Amino acid sequence: MTESYGELARSSESMLKAKEFFEIRIPKELFEYVTHEVFIYALDSNTIGISPTASEFWDKKSLWKGEAELEDCGDYLLLVLPYQVACFYKNLNPAYKVSVYKSGKLHIFFGGVGED
Repeated sequence: MTESYGELARSSESMLKAKEFFEIRIPKELFEYVTHEVFIYALDSNTIGISPTASEFWDKKSLWKGEAELEDCGDYLLLVLPYQVACFYKNLNPAYKVSVYKSGKLHIFFGGVGED
């Protein structure tokens, strides 16, 4: 069974889009990269909290919690969201923005990006 170049190209493009669906790119200057593993907290329908250490406060308030790995990609850190998190947040609002706090924790806000 041979696939044409066009079929292969469409297949590769689909795979790339699927991969990007799970990715969050965090500018390196925003996050102190001290560990490969981070804690993820679904804080509300528009916000994910990311922390290098466990957060008791977010743990109590979150709708869902889990862990993920960060990958150093030069200018940015790549966070690959777990399937259930990506399906919920990125299906509803594929655009996002990243904010950092003095505590070293991040908020990822989905939707409403660029509406200022």
